Parts: sequence; structure tokens; C-alpha cells
Amino acid sequence: MQHAKRSFFWLILLTAIASTILLVREVKPVHQHDQALRDQIPDQFMWDVTATKFDEQGVRTSKLYSPHVIHYPKDDTSTLTTPKITIYRAPDPAWYIQAKHGTTRQGTTIIHLTDDVRIHQAAGKNNHETTLLTQALSFYPDRHFAETDKPVTMFQPGSYVNATGMQADFINNWVKLLSNARGDYAPTKH
Repeated sequence: MQHAKRSFFWLILLTAIASTILLVREVKPVHQHDQALRDQIPDQFMWDVTATKFDEQGVRTSKLYSPHVIHYPKDDTSTLTTPKITIYRAPDPAWYIQAKHGTTRQGTTIIHLTDDVRIHQAAGKNNHETTLLTQALSFYPDRHFAETDKPVTMFQPGSYVNATGMQADFINNWVKLLSNARGDYAPTKH
């Protein structure tokens, strides 16, 4: 009987040691898996975000608004809900860009806008009212520059043009349609 108790004790002890070794081996892959999951978990949630940029003289140059922003630490990425961007160009009217969705990578170096992207500038002393519509746009806030390789429609009073691809320089106030531009022009009467 004594021998049976001793054998049972050693069996329990060896089972405990073996279980511990197996658990320790399993912890490392689980930990690595947890790190991969942590990289995909947001670290910041923000509501009613307004970020305004100023130049060296303190003059407002642009503004970004989004009702919801979620930031992910991996690649410093954020998702934006219905972002609205305003680019100020005194004395000309501001440019407005809006979309249903936006994503930033590495801070705000590039803002990728998707789904019903609309660019608009009201008529001013030196320009006609202009509206551009597309489904995807990359905006570079530091350069006040935007581009897409997707279909674009540009509207101005009395005309519209459909094209593939577009570049816009909001500092120098020009829009370039890249290819397959076709449209209709009906001059407005004054």
C-alpha cells in the first residue's frame, strides 16, 4: 500500500511538471499572438475633432473636422468618419473637401478619402464656382495638393467634364484632368 501511495505521488508530481512545461511553451506563441492583436486594437477614440493648421505667420491655412476618429498605434493610422477639410486661400474663396470615409497613415502626411468625395470652391473674383466629384482621393495636407486615378466629374457654371484621374494644387489654384476628358459646355447668359 505504501508503495502504491508513493507511485501515485510521483505520478501526480510528474503530471504537474509536464503540464507546467507544456503551459510555458504555449505562453510564448499566445503572447506573440496577443502582440499582433494589440497592434490592431485602437489606442485612441476621439469625437468632434477639429485640427487647424497655421503657417509661420500665424495665418490659418487648413482645417480638418471629423465627428469620429479612431487611432491605431501600428503605422500611426487613423480612420475618419465623414471628414471635412477646408483649405484657406485669402483673398480667394476656400476649397472644401468632404467624403464619407477617410484614413490617415503616419500621422497626417497623407489623407486617403473614399466614397462620395466632393471638392468645392465657391465663385470668387478670380475663379468660377467649381465642384469635383470622385470616389477616391489622396490629399497631402502639407502641400495642399490632391490627386486621384479614379473617374472624376468637374462642374462649373454651364459645363461639366468627365475624366479619368485628376490633380489639384490648392495653393496655385489649378485643377488638371489627366485623361479621357469629355464634357459639355453651354455658356451662361449674363
